[in-house]
Amino acid sequence: MARLAPAGIRVGSPGRILGLVVLMTPLSGAGIDIYVPSLPSMTEYFHTTPALIQLTITMYLLGYGSAQLAMGAASEILGRRPVVVAGSLIYTATALGVALSPTVSVLLAFRFLQGVALSATGTLNRSILTDTFSGAELAKASNAMTLAWALGPIVAPVLGAWLHERFGWQSCFWFLTAYGLALFVLLLTSLPETIAHRRPLDVAALTRELGSFLKDHVFVAAALVLALMYSYIAVFSMVAPFLVQRVLHYSAGDYGWIGLGMGVAWFAGNSVNRALLGNSRRHQLTVLSAFLLAILAPLSMLVLSLVVPLSLTLIVIPTALLFFSGGLLFPNLFTVAMSRSGSSAGIASAVLGTLFILGTSLVSAVVSRFSPHSVQPLAAMLLGLSVLAAVLYASCVRRAFIALERAAHA
Repeated sequence: MARLAPAGIRVGSPGRILGLVVLMTPLSGAGIDIYVPSLPSMTEYFHTTPALIQLTITMYLLGYGSAQLAMGAASEILGRRPVVVAGSLIYTATALGVALSPTVSVLLAFRFLQGVALSATGTLNRSILTDTFSGAELAKASNAMTLAWALGPIVAPVLGAWLHERFGWQSCFWFLTAYGLALFVLLLTSLPETIAHRRPLDVAALTRELGSFLKDHVFVAAALVLALMYSYIAVFSMVAPFLVQRVLHYSAGDYGWIGLGMGVAWFAGNSVNRALLGNSRRHQLTVLSAFLLAILAPLSMLVLSLVVPLSLTLIVIPTALLFFSGGLLFPNLFTVAMSRSGSSAGIASAVLGTLFILGTSLVSAVVSRFSPHSVQPLAAMLLGLSVLAAVLYASCVRRAFIALERAAHA
């Protein structure tokens, strides 16, 4: 059911609040996926190396991950509304800055700031839902938000490729500028304050809560597995555009459709996971099978790349299977981590987001050191990520996942 707002809190329609959250949610993925088809052209535009253009993804993730704890704490002190409204305005300004960047250095700086601004809407959307809904209504609202998050990687690559081919790479960021400005106006005029009780800054208490999560090996291991799986998207986004467009000589528009296919594969895995939630035994077996698939898919790409010529099929099919497994596994690892939060769900969510986004940014920084013109480094990196994820899951997380499944079906 929707919660009743306490005294002193502006009352807003739960449906309107959910609509605003749904509009905020796709920004996190779209901020990468919409311009990925343009990476090779941006390399030529700035007369620079692929590695430096790939770092635009790293800087965005670094800003996004590093500011989440600060945004979460600020929203507890100042309220959700001012933090989210200010964040959307800064996001708009930084998207404009990216579009107008004269050099790679300026581009990288604005991408970092854009990630910082994103952490306001990207971190607090779930908190706003928790403030507003409870019980079955919260589950329904969370599903709507998850759907919005999943639609971003599906729609953004095709939209970005279309914009790029007609108006150039800058048009992707002009679009984000317009979207951010519209979102800012809607949040400013329509979003009420949703937090019931603001609290003063207590550094000692915050430090204790942070320390308790960092000492929980299951929580940290689950966050690291999430980082490794989210890195599938970052690695593919940084390497595949160059393979598809520069080595295989397909167009940016063609890559946009490939990106859409990867988004659909991730969404399909997520949908299969939801369908199996009512059957504990089958769900556990499916999770184990998904880890096996996550290893076999890039392994097949690596082995086949040694014996057959490079082709679109060699890149797309194993990666789609890998994304399917990631989409299936990701929500389960998130659930395990958040089950450790106790009464500190807000801090837990911020810590979890910080760990897995910063982990992904670290992986993306490593990726930029390898050639984007060969499929073998791509396959080897994806295989390494999957093996590490499986080892961490088996050694640190699996027992907690099974216990959680049994408790849910007791």
